[in-house]
Amino acid sequence: MSTTAITPQPTPFGRRLKRFMADRPLIPLIILLVILVLVLQILRPG
Repeated sequence: MSTTAITPQPTPFGRRLKRFMADRPLIPLIILLVILVLVLQILRPG
């Protein structure tokens, strides 16, 4: 039965995030880099 794949399962957010990061290891790195650059741009004086 493929009905379980269609309906959203009540999995915890941490487990889903861990599986997402295991599937695509580059995307969290890119997001972290963008956040770091934004923080540096905001905190830079001037």
